Amino acid sequence: MDPTSIILLAVFGAAALLNLAQLLFYFINRSVLRRTGRRAEVGAWPSVDVCIPARDEAANIERCVRSLMAQDYAGEFRITVLDDESSDGTADIVRRLAAQDARVRLMEGRAEPLPSGWVGKVWANTRLGRAAQGQWLLFVDADTFFDSNMLREALACAHQAADPPVGLFSGYLRFEQQGFWEGALMASFFASQHMLPLPLALGRKAGGPAPGHWHLFRREIYERLGGYAKVWDKVLDDMETSALVNGAGLATRLLPLERWGGVRMYRSFGEIWWGVQKSIGYTLQKSWLNALCLVLLMLVSGVAPFFAPFLAAWRGFSAPETAAGLASLGAILLWRWLIQRDQTGPWWGWLSHPLMAIFLAANGIHGVAALKFGIGVVWKGRRYDGKRPPAAPNEASRANGTE
Repeated sequence: MDPTSIILLAVFGAAALLNLAQLLFYFINRSVLRRTGRRAEVGAWPSVDVCIPARDEAANIERCVRSLMAQDYAGEFRITVLDDESSDGTADIVRRLAAQDARVRLMEGRAEPLPSGWVGKVWANTRLGRAAQGQWLLFVDADTFFDSNMLREALACAHQAADPPVGLFSGYLRFEQQGFWEGALMASFFASQHMLPLPLALGRKAGGPAPGHWHLFRREIYERLGGYAKVWDKVLDDMETSALVNGAGLATRLLPLERWGGVRMYRSFGEIWWGVQKSIGYTLQKSWLNALCLVLLMLVSGVAPFFAPFLAAWRGFSAPETAAGLASLGAILLWRWLIQRDQTGPWWGWLSHPLMAIFLAANGIHGVAALKFGIGVVWKGRRYDGKRPPAAPNEASRANGTE
């Protein structure tokens, strides 16, 4: 075998192994989600506090709150929105909805401004958790929306017996995709849950995939853990919360939330870029080595397979490297088609996989560079640079309700 064939076989063989593994993990994880999606018998339906942090969410908040107002849940529940110093009329929309439904309540973020060093959303969730009174606490993002059966189905699934007990329920909602960039890039968020088998990913002490757009806790467990105040300075608050749960000997469990609701996180290329940017540098642990590994992974598994037809024309269908290339291409197309089907994305989204891979590689390099050079990222008017000062003791104690 000549040197060119060896190199091509190594590249396309690695791509085939990676993509076939991802396809296998997909089927393992769907099986796990089918089990976690089974309903348990619920005697008396518990009370639930739905907590929504909102900063400049005028485009989303009404759909979110109205979908919660329409829940057919038999138990008592209320909806609390904390307006995090919005400048776009978010609070006015919530006031109007609260006037229509007594279960809706508005909290003003200005009443307790963001303490030094805290991540904005974490502070908002900490205040919401402190004010909640229900037996269960559900934290959802303002850009989410739900089918009328979401609370009922989620609580029924959460009542399944588990050993160890479940400390945090989360999951991936349907990603609403309108326009080219959403259709081409948003599947990457949902695909991330299939990077590893869920039993392995969720059991990691460092935390697993637990999307922060939907977190459900039993009240007593939330309080025992110390709530979001324990991750006060973490931009990756969802993964850090999972790590907190796992470190306490409890489990993180994903539910098949795409059955019961959706989310429209971003609406343009710029929003997607900066939305990924705010977390990817931390995900890569601000490491150039990790960023380089991401680039290689994306190029080998996400881009190279799409050159397999050209490889076949060049080297012939009988060449081992061609067989590896076509296997990798078939695996990645099937994997992305399955994800697009689950997410009800555009039919052509699975063909845009190389674009998504290049996007993630470029964003990873930029994200690490921004943190390494102290530039940081700005999200909703707040800068996160990876160099956070410690919280003052009175602020931390106040957040935990001990002052």
